[in-house]
Amino acid sequence: MRPLPAITAFLTCAALLSGCGTDRPPSTTSTATSKDCSQNGKYPPSPTVDQLTGLLQRGLDPDVPAADKIDLLQGGAGDPELFNRMIPALQQADFGVTIDGVTDYCNGTANAAATLRFSGQTNESQVPLAAEDGRWKLDRLWTCALATNLQQTSPICP
Repeated sequence: MRPLPAITAFLTCAALLSGCGTDRPPSTTSTATSKDCSQNGKYPPSPTVDQLTGLLQRGLDPDVPAADKIDLLQGGAGDPELFNRMIPALQQADFGVTIDGVTDYCNGTANAAATLRFSGQTNESQVPLAAEDGRWKLDRLWTCALATNLQQTSPICP
């Protein structure tokens, strides 16, 4: 029998993280295009699937120090331990993620099409990204929704 918090977290996260309520148009465009969205250095180069996969692996690795994860999350300096506090609950829920594609909106925001796995169940999702300090980072509000559903609080979350 699965613990109730893990199941509740999965169901809530699946609903919240599936891309519902986004004001961005749906898109299947990936960064395989040659479109330059950097606007002469205003934004970082479009993120790739491999880059985002590496960032998520680093964020979910309990052996990576919290100080090395600050740049993964928009506003992450305000709560350097947030990723590490979420890791036990994500591990308990057998969380996994596969980045399937990336859409850069050329305005400092992007979406990663992802397949999320919680407790053996998969859900297609759109993970919002924001350009900050010359890097692509997980959108703060998206990460805060995940944290809340994992029963975590953070000073960077409303």
